[in-house]
Amino acid sequence: MKRFSLWPVYCLLFVVCCTNKSDKAIPPDTVQNPASKPKPKFYGYPDLPKSKYEITSIGMGKLILGDSIENVIKNYPSAIDTFFIKNELKWKAAIVKPDSGGIIIAEAIDAIDITTFIHTNCKAFTTKEGIKVGEKAKDFSGDTLRAIELNNKVWIVTPNGNSLFRINLPLSLKAIQGKPKHILKEAEIVELGIYCVDC
Repeated sequence: MKRFSLWPVYCLLFVVCCTNKSDKAIPPDTVQNPASKPKPKFYGYPDLPKSKYEITSIGMGKLILGDSIENVIKNYPSAIDTFFIKNELKWKAAIVKPDSGGIIIAEAIDAIDITTFIHTNCKAFTTKEGIKVGEKAKDFSGDTLRAIELNNKVWIVTPNGNSLFRINLPLSLKAIQGKPKHILKEAEIVELGIYCVDC
């Protein structure tokens, strides 16, 4: 009995499977330009500010959450490199004095050199929803208030969760969290901020 070798069959399958199909003509209407649709990174396209005074979910003017404090210094040459201390913890920060007045503080809370919290009292900055320093807080809070505490200050979270604001009333986190917005009465916004837990 003669033995049959499978080696030629494997070679033939390899050649058939690995042939380059680029020699076939592709109709012009099906050719796609790879640059026409950039692939999104991570969670989609970043919500970058479109002007130097716009606040979005990830940026405030030229300052972007997740960026290094060194880049804050590069983007704003007048920035002051500093640090904050709380409960024996020390973290880097930069204080910026924009031309329009007020200050912007970029902090690397719970991070080595990554900006995780940016806040300002500058009246020139506006969120995409139209929130500004000096506006009535109840106009921009949800029906039920949500709040967080950062650096011993209580921040109210906007209904879409993209930004934070502080008010001119000395209310505790417990006094705000889950309460109806009418407790804000005529409180004004004194500071705007954005925060990233996992930058």
